[in-house]
Amino acid sequence: SAILRIRDFVRSLVDLGRVESQTRDLVSPYYILVRASELVEVSCKKKGIEFVRHAGPNLPGIIVRWQEIEQVLINCVVNAINAISEMESQRQSPKIEIGIDLITSNKKDWVVFSIEDNGPGMNDTVLDKAFLPLFTTRRDKQGTGLGLSISKKIINDHDGEILIKSKFGVGTKIEIYLPAQLDKND
Repeated sequence: SAILRIRDFVRSLVDLGRVESQTRDLVSPYYILVRASELVEVSCKKKGIEFVRHAGPNLPGIIVRWQEIEQVLINCVVNAINAISEMESQRQSPKIEIGIDLITSNKKDWVVFSIEDNGPGMNDTVLDKAFLPLFTTRRDKQGTGLGLSISKKIINDHDGEILIKSKFGVGTKIEIYLPAQLDKND
């Protein structure tokens, strides 16, 4: 098991430094949301965490390598599952909500994926370091500290942005902004 863990760790380090050249496709963000949700829903049920999915109406497509965006969503939800599962005193109604909306900000249209939990939240020190490669609060639980740094790289490579809002003792919300592909030919 240690060898497998080392192999996965090395692969993650290689992924962090890789320059992608795969083609991107115009994809429905809802398709990515559904696929990612299907892969994490079972884990939530097993751990007694309510899992809610929502999507705004008439969402435009996004031009992405959809498997990478799916990977980012899964990573964020798995982080939320781990945070909730490892709380010292469990929430009465643990919950993770994942969704997508269309937002206009700074005269640009964005498809925004959000992952919100009512887990332990992060203090300012952890929040400041969350995207640093190899930073983890789960070293004793086989955390590598690469998930969020790889996620940030993927989103940056897609001309997007990933933000974390967290309140210690209340929960965490991650927002992933990706350029929307709106047809401007009126």
